[in-house]
Amino acid sequence: MDIMEKAEAEMAEAGFSLDKIPREKFDEHIWADGILFFWWKHKKLPTAYDLAYDMLDEWDDPVSEMEAEEILKCLTSS
Repeated sequence: MDIMEKAEAEMAEAGFSLDKIPREKFDEHIWADGILFFWWKHKKLPTAYDLAYDMLDEWDDPVSEMEAEEILKCLTSS
């Protein structure tokens, strides 16, 4: 199991699933990489600021804090 698979399994155990992100939003950016990598490093979901920063810094995929907040709300909704 690679680190991204492990992070995704840990997130699922905590009640968070990337499947909650609507497909059209999910495909706009590399959200999975940004969110899973943050989880792997910190064992928690990022804030909108942290996600937007990491998307640019780690993945060269700039997103706004507003976009990041929208994605995070999908993950935390029931």
